[in-house]
Amino acid sequence: MTLQDRDWILPYITAANTNNADFSFLNLYAWGDVYQACASIVGDCLVISTETNGLQMFSWPLGTCGSSEKLGCVIEVILEESQYRSFRLTSIPPEGVKMLEAIYPGKFTFTALSDLFDYVYSAQKLSDLSGKKLHAKRNHINRFISEYNWSYESVTSDNIDDCAEILKMWNSEGNEQAEGEETAIKTAFRDFEPLELIGGLLYTEGKPVAFAIGEKLSSDTFVVHFEKAIAETTGAYSMINREFVRHIMRVYPDTKYINREEDMGLPNLKKAKRSYYPDFMVEKYLAVLK
Repeated sequence: MTLQDRDWILPYITAANTNNADFSFLNLYAWGDVYQACASIVGDCLVISTETNGLQMFSWPLGTCGSSEKLGCVIEVILEESQYRSFRLTSIPPEGVKMLEAIYPGKFTFTALSDLFDYVYSAQKLSDLSGKKLHAKRNHINRFISEYNWSYESVTSDNIDDCAEILKMWNSEGNEQAEGEETAIKTAFRDFEPLELIGGLLYTEGKPVAFAIGEKLSSDTFVVHFEKAIAETTGAYSMINREFVRHIMRVYPDTKYINREEDMGLPNLKKAKRSYYPDFMVEKYLAVLK
C-alpha cells in the first residue's frame, strides 16, 4: 500500500459512507507494512487483503455489490484466491453476516470480533460533556484549567515535531500499546499533509503534553486514530479529547459522530473508552469456512 494508492482507493471509501474505522485510508496505509495490506478491485468492489500471523484475511467488500448476486460473485473470487480452506473474511457488518448466510446457508462459521468493535460517540456529547455520567470528565478539565497555563493548537508541519516528542515521552512511561502502533503513528507524522489529516496539540506552560490525530471517515463521522498524553499532566487526556472534538466540529460542522476505534482487548484502553459511554459500537465479524 502506497500513498499514491489514496487517489483511487478514497473514492470507494467515500462512496461507501461507512462508519467502520477499518476502512479509513490512514488505517489501511499506516498499518499496511505491519499487516502487509494490499488493495484490489473485485467486481466494482474494493477488497483489502492482509496477513496476520501467517494467515491471509480479506475485508468485507466495499462498493456496488449490495445485491446477493453481486456479493456472491465477489465472494467466489475471494474463495478462489484464498484456495478455499484458508478463506477468512473480516470486518463484516451484522447485515453482511445475514447476507452471507442467505447466499451460503450453513457454509461459514461467524465470530464476533468484540475486541475490534469501534466505539462511537455523539460529537456534541464529547464537546459539551454534559450530564451526570460525564461529571468526572468535567472535573478533570476544571482541575486542568485551574492548575495550568494552557493552550491548544492545530497540528501543522511547523509543530508536528512536538507530537513526536510527546510520543517519545509516552513510550518511555511503559504504556501498553498495540503491536506496530508506533510505526503507524510515525507514518501519520511523516505524511500528515498529503493524507489531509487533522490534528490537535495541547501545551502547558509552553510545553507539549498531548496530541490527537484523525480524519474524516464519512459524511457525518470523524475517526480519531491516535491520542497520546503525558501521564504526569493531570487531566491532559480529558482536555485533548474535548478540545480536539471542538476543533473537528469547527472544521467539519456536519460531524455528528466521533469514532474512537477499538480497544484491541487492552484493559486500560477498554476502561478509558467505556468511561465516555459510547452511543453505539460498530460491530465486526469474522467468517471462516466450516
